[in-house]
Amino acid sequence: MELAQENAGFAISIAELERTITALALDGQAKPFIDYVVRNIFNRLSNEDLKNFDEKYIKIMLLGCLFHSNIYVPTSELETNMGYLDMYLMRSPLWPQVKYEWIFELKYFKASKKPSEADRLDAQNQLLNYSGSYMMKDRKDLKKAVILFVGKNKYELFE
Repeated sequence: MELAQENAGFAISIAELERTITALALDGQAKPFIDYVVRNIFNRLSNEDLKNFDEKYIKIMLLGCLFHSNIYVPTSELETNMGYLDMYLMRSPLWPQVKYEWIFELKYFKASKKPSEADRLDAQNQLLNYSGSYMMKDRKDLKKAVILFVGKNKYELFE
């Protein structure tokens, strides 16, 4: 009975997820989406799951959530002349009213290793380089975010 009650809130609310993706698209707010994913997915990982864990697993979870919506065409590791974007959220042709496209630079740190100022600056510089690529530099509706995940339930977001 206790286990059933503990797991009762595990179901993902597609309506809530869609609202957070809409906030990305129309309001230019990344925090609601990242909060949702951390609270409903990352936070539920076991310590065993975190062995050999790195940013590619985070990216897969984020992409999995984004694939529930047709607002964006999410792309992983998009090649630009300045390197590979961790994640690019391109406006879907089905949603021309989308105001903002996004690029995300993702980093993962074990809970025992907090990101340093050098880690933050490195990630921000990577994002600036990618946003200056020939594919991205003239996009007026492009928003950028660095997301540093720490363990399974903390993150830092820089836009």
